[in-house]
Amino acid sequence: MSVQGFLLKTYFTLEDKYYNLMDFFEKIRIPVYEFFIHPLENRRIPSFPVFIIIILIILGFLTSLLFQPQKQVLTLTIYVSGASRGEINFFQGAVTISKKFQSGFPVILNVSKGQSILKVSSAGFQDNVSTLYLNQNIVWKVNLKPVPTPVIPATPPSSNGVQFPGVNLP
Repeated sequence: MSVQGFLLKTYFTLEDKYYNLMDFFEKIRIPVYEFFIHPLENRRIPSFPVFIIIILIILGFLTSLLFQPQKQVLTLTIYVSGASRGEINFFQGAVTISKKFQSGFPVILNVSKGQSILKVSSAGFQDNVSTLYLNQNIVWKVNLKPVPTPVIPATPPSSNGVQFPGVNLP
């Protein structure tokens, strides 16, 4: 038997099984002949290849849903020192995560690979803003520094009627 003969025999065997399946659908009152087979074959379009193409499209769609590449989740562990409590804000694209922290306890975030911004703030302390490039699990330590107290210059005393020892004023 030639290759062409084998392929034709296989095609007609599969087509017979297809029509047996369609007959089964008709027996259980699913009108496949009325709505699928006859409309195609009246236009001289064979329904079996169309059925195969539809099945392949459905399988391709389901396969793409099942085997989507998953975003790799990384662990970002943050330790904050300097302040006893405050807030951590994590920004990555459209994702924003806000967590409270307490000194001595780590804050653990599950994040994706890529560039992100980390802002750590606490009342009375300078904000700490860091840009992170995440490609693996990371431990990040932040030391918050107190806001410096403003220095108010002292005004010199007025010399109206006041004598300074050792200074001769005109």
